[in-house]
Amino acid sequence: GAVFCQTVMPDGTIRNPQPSAETAVETCGAAVAAGDEPLTINDENPYYPLVVAYSTPYVETGSVVAGCTVVARTECAGSNFAGQSLFGVIMPYANLENADFAGGNLDQITLDLAMARGANLSGVTLNGASLSGTDLTGANLTKAVMQFGSLNGATFAGADLAGANFDFSSTIGTDFSGANLQGASFADGDNSGANLTDADLSGANLTNADFTGATLTGANLEGAIFCNTLMPDASVKNPVNGPCPGQ
Repeated sequence: GAVFCQTVMPDGTIRNPQPSAETAVETCGAAVAAGDEPLTINDENPYYPLVVAYSTPYVETGSVVAGCTVVARTECAGSNFAGQSLFGVIMPYANLENADFAGGNLDQITLDLAMARGANLSGVTLNGASLSGTDLTGANLTKAVMQFGSLNGATFAGADLAGANFDFSSTIGTDFSGANLQGASFADGDNSGANLTDADLSGANLTNADFTGATLTGANLEGAIFCNTLMPDASVKNPVNGPCPGQ
């Protein structure tokens, strides 16, 4: 009973090919039209931050924000971006060492392989951000919101991440060694292979988080919340059949 229409099969062939999109709609049927009522997503929905983020205008490449030109490899060490919007900015390999982003909107930003040691990102939003390979050693990210982010291979060694939110984010192979993660949340995130040596995770929310292959040597886990949490040895700590508390 399966319906095949312009379907790419495992061997790369197309089953029931159609000559055009119009013909495909006529032959295979159109998608169901949206209803008259809009889809409402309230602030309790985990995807709410992304919906809000995508409604914000992007900052275009080449723009100048706080005296810094928004381009790849830009040299903006020590710049003051406090309270500014850098939504959707693409600045890979940028030098942002000791820059101040406090309270700013950095949703959807791309800072892959950037240098941001000692930067102040306290209270920023980084929803949907890409910080793969970014060096944030010793940075201040207290209460930063980084949901749905790609932070693979980033370095947060010695950083202050107290109260930070990494829900639904990917921190595969990320270095959190010696970081302050008190009260941080890693719910529903993939943290496999992360280095959390000597990190302070006291009171952290590790619900549904994946720490397979991660290093937790010397980490402080006092008061941390475990629920369906995949541990470094792939065992499940506090398995629950059904939603975890608060979800």
